[in-house]
Amino acid sequence: LVTVGLAADTEAEQILSKEKDGLLAELTVTNDVAYHHYYFEKDNGRIAVDFSNDGLAKEFGELFYAFSKDPYVEVTPFGEVLFSGVLSGIKLYFCVAIEAENSKAVLFEDITETDAKSIHPDPQKPFGAIFDFDGNSAIVKLSYSTLGFEQAKQNVRNAIESFDSVMNKAYVIWGKHLSRIEIETDDDELKQK
Repeated sequence: LVTVGLAADTEAEQILSKEKDGLLAELTVTNDVAYHHYYFEKDNGRIAVDFSNDGLAKEFGELFYAFSKDPYVEVTPFGEVLFSGVLSGIKLYFCVAIEAENSKAVLFEDITETDAKSIHPDPQKPFGAIFDFDGNSAIVKLSYSTLGFEQAKQNVRNAIESFDSVMNKAYVIWGKHLSRIEIETDDDELKQK
């Protein structure tokens, strides 16, 4: 089970790749959509999106749940998952979609899967969505808006570029920014790193 958390800053162009326990995860973003590409060693993957977990409270060393007012989660007829909740007094609207073979989304509340197409979960307990799919690869696209679900859905639906294309564009943008950094050293080996 892979848990995908909400990105704190989806505006930044970034790439992260990590291999662990037969899973490869690559992450990148555009200005509007976060892309997560997962590769599993075996077929029939499962990805859980936990909307209740907003991070780790470092001073306490435990998870905290920041969406404390009127959380709502829904599976659309198109298989997207919508989530709205209040974070630090701001109403946010999210849309998550998956590109994978025979994908299906189900909601979960307090670690229990439900057949309901929408839920108003207890914000003090875990809740979110689980995407099951055939095959060993999936691309998750996530967008958020302060305007409403329609904007978040539009962002995800308009994200038609391939993962590789988005990742390559982010790589070029990062290269431009990083090329501005100058390192002064007499050590020729360090200059090459």
